Amino acid sequence: MKHTRKGIALFLVLALVAIFVPVLIYLSQTGSSQVRQAMKYHEVQQSESAALSGTNSGLCRLRGNLTGLQQLTHLLVGDIPYDLTIKPTGQGLVLQNLYHLFAKCMLGQHTFILMSDSEQFPPDPAPPVSVLSHDWWNTVEPYDINLAADVTSMENLRGQDLLDFEAVSTYEKSKSKTEYATELQSKLGKLPAELKPDWNAVVDILKEEKIQF
Repeated sequence: MKHTRKGIALFLVLALVAIFVPVLIYLSQTGSSQVRQAMKYHEVQQSESAALSGTNSGLCRLRGNLTGLQQLTHLLVGDIPYDLTIKPTGQGLVLQNLYHLFAKCMLGQHTFILMSDSEQFPPDPAPPVSVLSHDWWNTVEPYDINLAADVTSMENLRGQDLLDFEAVSTYEKSKSKTEYATELQSKLGKLPAELKPDWNAVVDILKEEKIQF
């Protein structure tokens, strides 16, 4: 009788091990995958935030009436390094200096390079001078890179952008060019009247630019 009970107990233990070990392995792999994905997104967002801060610092230098070529390396936002290049490209109609600003941040395996076209106007009569920046990341939201709340808001929005981009990429890769064009054509009835006449041309361009398998 004792041997029978030991056999049953051993059988139950083996059965539990057989059931729970695969579950534990699956959960551990899922958890580590999510951790790696979170670290990847955090690294991407940190490198972009630092590059964004670099373009802002370049605009500040121009507002201070610093002129000419400026090539600065290993500047820091906190403990994250970035490079900044301010390259003159000529003069405008009202004698304003024209520049390209390049801010670059490398963090791990991720690199962001942001470019800004900027106009630096003459002092009137002294600095700070007027500077116009022709881009989107310096003007859409008045983020302060030194405030944790703003950095968190920026990372949340950029994280959502990255998730949306991956969803779009997955969708485009799952469709052939013909299927992709057909689905775009099916949206014609829902478009504004002003866009409908040009929709076929738009679909042709989107079909050719579709992310491939």
